[in-house]
Amino acid sequence: MSHKYKWNEAFERAFNGDRRLLDEHISQFYNSKLYPIILGRTQSRDTAHEVCSVTMTKFWNKFYIKRDALPDNVNGYIYAMANNAFYQVVGMKSKERDFVNHLKETKILEAINGNSNNMEESEAGQMENLYKALELGFAQLGERCRELLNLNILQKQTIRSIAPKMKFPTENAATQKKTKCIKALRKLIYSEIHNQD
Repeated sequence: MSHKYKWNEAFERAFNGDRRLLDEHISQFYNSKLYPIILGRTQSRDTAHEVCSVTMTKFWNKFYIKRDALPDNVNGYIYAMANNAFYQVVGMKSKERDFVNHLKETKILEAINGNSNNMEESEAGQMENLYKALELGFAQLGERCRELLNLNILQKQTIRSIAPKMKFPTENAATQKKTKCIKALRKLIYSEIHNQD
C-alpha cells in the first residue's frame, strides 16, 4: 500500500507546533520516492544523497521557513526541484573535479599535504612560485576549511562520512562549505601569484 501524502494538512499542523506528520512525509518521500529515482540517475549513493539533501533543504526553506504557498502537485514540484538540484550538484562536482585535477596535475596536493620532497629538483624549481602561493593561500583559509579539504581531497573521505565527524548539521551544509573553501582557496592562490609579480 502506497503512502498517502497530505502535504497541506502536514504543513498546517507543523505551523501549529506539531511537526510529526510533516517530518514523516518528508522522510517517507525522501527514502521511498526521491532517493531511488536519483540513485538511478547518478549511480552513486553519495551523489544521490547529496542531490536529495539539497532538494529537501530547499523544499523545507521555501515552504516551511518562508511559508510560500504550496503548489497543487507537491510531489511533482519536489521532483522538479530534484532535477534542478541534480544539475547543480553534478555541475558543482564537475567544477570541483576540474580544479582538483589541476591541483593533481601540478602536484599542488602534495604541497598542501607537505609531501613535495619527492618531486624532481628541476620540476620543484619551476613550481616554486606556485607552491609558495598555495602555501600562503592555504594557510589563510582557516582551520575548518583546511581540515575539510584535507579529509575530502587528500584522504579521499566522503562528504557523507565527514559531515558528522566535523559536526556539520547536514551533508548539504558540508558540501556547501567545501565549495566555498575551494573557491576561497582558488582566489587566494591567484591573489598570491599576482602578489609575487
